[in-house]
Amino acid sequence: KGMRLTGVHKTYRGLVCGTIIAILTAYIQFGLYNKYALFEHISIIDYTNWFSIGLMLGFGAIVGDAVESLFKRQYEIKPGNPWIPFDQLDFVIGGLLFVRFVQSVSIKITVTILIASPVLHIIVNHFAYYTGVRKEKW
Repeated sequence: KGMRLTGVHKTYRGLVCGTIIAILTAYIQFGLYNKYALFEHISIIDYTNWFSIGLMLGFGAIVGDAVESLFKRQYEIKPGNPWIPFDQLDFVIGGLLFVRFVQSVSIKITVTILIASPVLHIIVNHFAYYTGVRKEKW
């Protein structure tokens, strides 16, 4: 349609940095998982393969967000305008799809994540709005 495929905020720098941050986060979780029995007990995945898990979750989340942005542009929804529930699920679905290449995630955990993520997303954004961290509730 002669439009951008994704929003102006989607960059290669974001893809690379987001993926690196996810890998570093998985490494920290791996350290906690190995050092403290509580973290091993409450973890929903085995962090032994932390690098691949971080890579796939981070890359998948960014790709999921970019795919949602592509559809948002095609439906002519302006950047920054909410598109519920897709704004709350795009990165989650992307991360879950990609991490399945390296880690088994049960249906029960997948459904729990898909239900909890939008609820937590809305709560955190409202909290940020009311504390002045964000200018919009969404």
